[in-house]
Amino acid sequence: GRAYIVMEYVEGELLSHKLKSGPLPLSEVIDVGIQIAEALEEAHAQAIIHRDIKSSNLVVTPRGQLKVLDFGLAKITRHSVGQEETTLTELVKTASGIVMGTVHYMSPEQAGGLEVDTRTDLFSLGVVLYEMVAGHVPFQGETNSDVLVGILEREPEPLASRRPEVPPELEGIVRQCLEKDRQRRYQ
Repeated sequence: GRAYIVMEYVEGELLSHKLKSGPLPLSEVIDVGIQIAEALEEAHAQAIIHRDIKSSNLVVTPRGQLKVLDFGLAKITRHSVGQEETTLTELVKTASGIVMGTVHYMSPEQAGGLEVDTRTDLFSLGVVLYEMVAGHVPFQGETNSDVLVGILEREPEPLASRRPEVPPELEGIVRQCLEKDRQRRYQ
């Protein structure tokens, strides 16, 4: 007769902890990046936008499987037949103009308090890919406001300038994920 919450225990290491020792080998970046993209593809197919993809919400299990954690800011974008027309954002009383997420991983539309869609998660994927290759996030600053300005107005340093061995194809994928104009990101 009591309500309770059941949560899966996920054994493994947070990606953010792995990155404390520096950038990952490129083969691992590609493997983990593919797994993040596949997880996002599944969430998006279920009409869920995560809105807080970041290295501290990603766990790599001892078997090398990636798990996406913390759907606490997720937005449900459509409903099954017969479901009440209420989105998760309405339940937590978010509205246009409210900035939600982790600053360093926000898309330009999140940073600007605009409506988000699945492409906001793809921008955050680009931030995580960049972080895995470079060892740091692409947009930095002394304050959150500085970071937000970087996200909205600046281009990140090319990955090849830090790691010359980065294949141009990987650099291109990261750049397209980090496009400021969501129409130019992967769709």
